[in-house]
Amino acid sequence: MCVAEAAVVFFFKCAAVESKEGLVLAVSTTKASNHDSTHLQVLLNKVTLKTGSRLYADKAYSGLPNETLLKKKS
Repeated sequence: MCVAEAAVVFFFKCAAVESKEGLVLAVSTTKASNHDSTHLQVLLNKVTLKTGSRLYADKAYSGLPNETLLKKKS
């Protein structure tokens, strides 16, 4: 006889800032239902970037709120 047990599964999202050498500088973790763009402000508050640093991110991070945030940080 086989008895199935109910399993509870949690999903999450994780974003990171890394150096050009690949060293992880900061991490942000949220529940899976949060939009990716919500990570940017949290991550930028955890690192110090030099003026003129390049930021690479996928399209999920684009949009007026994040563009405004980046202009304030530069």
